[in-house]
Amino acid sequence: LRDSPVHAVKEARHTMDAVGWAAILPQMLAALGALFAVGGVGGVVSGLVKDWVPIDSPFAVVAAYTVGMALFTMIMGNGFAA
Repeated sequence: LRDSPVHAVKEARHTMDAVGWAAILPQMLAALGALFAVGGVGGVVSGLVKDWVPIDSPFAVVAAYTVGMALFTMIMGNGFAA
């Protein structure tokens, strides 16, 4: 709190230089999510899940959710980071 605002700006720039190109990944993933929403991917996926997963089995629903999230994470290219 004793340093000047100029020092804070310099440190922020240093941090952004250290992070590099990965700083724009959240914006890119948000744009991809918006494209999926416009394309109706959620409706297609929910239709597939309703057709293949027995809804009255809690284990099957939880298993489908966890496997689905793992697959989507791998598809998005963030499988190792997550």
